[in-house]
Formats: sequence, C-alpha cells, structure tokens
Amino acid sequence: MWDPSDVRKQTGKFGEAFGKVKEKSKQRLDTVEKWSTGLMEAANLSGWDSKNYRLESELIDKVVNQIMKKLYPISFSACPGLVGVDAHTNKILPLLCIETADVRFIGIWGMDGIGKTTTTEGTNI
Repeated sequence: MWDPSDVRKQTGKFGEAFGKVKEKSKQRLDTVEKWSTGLMEAANLSGWDSKNYRLESELIDKVVNQIMKKLYPISFSACPGLVGVDAHTNKILPLLCIETADVRFIGIWGMDGIGKTTTTEGTNI
C-alpha cells in the first residue's frame, strides 16, 4: 500500500508509477492534470490507516459498518416513554437480521388493543 503523502505529493513508488501513466498520456495532459488534482484531494481526506489494523478484514468491517450507518440510519425507539416496549423490541431485533440487505416481511398479530400499531408506528423496521 502507498502512504497517503506519496499519493498527495505524487512521490515515491506511487510517483514513479504515476509518472509512467503521464508519459503514456502526453496527448491528454488536461485529463492527467485532473487525475493529479483528484489524487491530491483524495489523499487529504481523513479516514482509517490500515497500519492500525492487524487484519485487513477488521478494517473492511469497520469501513462497511460506518458506511451502513450513514446509508441506513435506523432508530428503533419508536415509542419512548412506553413502559416495556423497548424491551420487547430489543428481543425481536436480533431475529430480523437487519444488517443484511435482504427484503423481510414481518407479520404482527394479536388481540385488539394490545399495542401492535403503537409498537410499529414510526419505526424503520
């Protein structure tokens, strides 16, 4: 892997490789300049340093989880203040396998007046 500063400054092994690309693309200097600018901008973005993770899979898991939180923010406290609802919801959530991207259908049934609608209103389940 390349160090972000090598990408930002286009030096080191990255600079050598990028220099070869520049040589091959002499007729498209404007395109190569856009690439160079884009690489500098990308290298300035903050993120996770792979050197801080023993396993690449740990880093990938961290990045994917962060992206999923941004793409699918879910709030399961649909009825704050209702006694006992959160406890039941917390028992159900692990059974739903929400972390997967599959479509799920849930059937909720029971006697009238026990809180089926109240429990489900406002949730993103």
